[in-house]
Amino acid sequence: MVWVLRQDVTPFATVHFDISPPCADLSPPADFLPRQGLPYGNYTTAGVEIDDRYWPQQARMKSTRSQLPNMVSFCSFRGFSQAWVNAVEALEPGKHEFRPVKVFRKDGTPLGENYYAVNLRRVVRDAVDFERTTAPSKTDGLGSRLKPLRECDSGNIFMHAEQIRGLHMWISREIALGEITVSDHLFDNLADRRLLGGVLSYRVIECPLSVTE
Repeated sequence: MVWVLRQDVTPFATVHFDISPPCADLSPPADFLPRQGLPYGNYTTAGVEIDDRYWPQQARMKSTRSQLPNMVSFCSFRGFSQAWVNAVEALEPGKHEFRPVKVFRKDGTPLGENYYAVNLRRVVRDAVDFERTTAPSKTDGLGSRLKPLRECDSGNIFMHAEQIRGLHMWISREIALGEITVSDHLFDNLADRRLLGGVLSYRVIECPLSVTE
């Protein structure tokens, strides 16, 4: 069993920051991915090395808050708390890139908790079995992919077990932008540590790549 996770849109989960350097300065040229033989898209979900100049360094909250969720957004980057990073590193150390972002409260005082911008370096293609999946999806010139998942959505998501065996956190090319996939083991660890507040989760059913009738 694996899970698709995405940031919720509730007030607790939605945190707005002033980012330094500004988000506009953290966007690489339009040909950044095509030059590497990849289609144009979000460079933070492509599983490629990202130049130092495109990483956020500081984030100042725009509103007064006493607590942050463990998953946030720093411009195009996903952000994780120290506890989330620890949970990932315990299962697959060194597989992803985590760079510290200094987080400040609205009044300019340090938050006092460590957060990291994340570059997930595992990307899996052709994992979703669309013949069996009944969750909302669409097909266009870029192929088939799931629509952004919502709390009220129904339907099942199937993934080929052979494509994801042994992985704990990754980007699935056929799920919506901003969503990540995690193993059952990592999901349980995150849940046990109460790190999933403000995160929507959807169970994924693993199935064999081919079924013998």
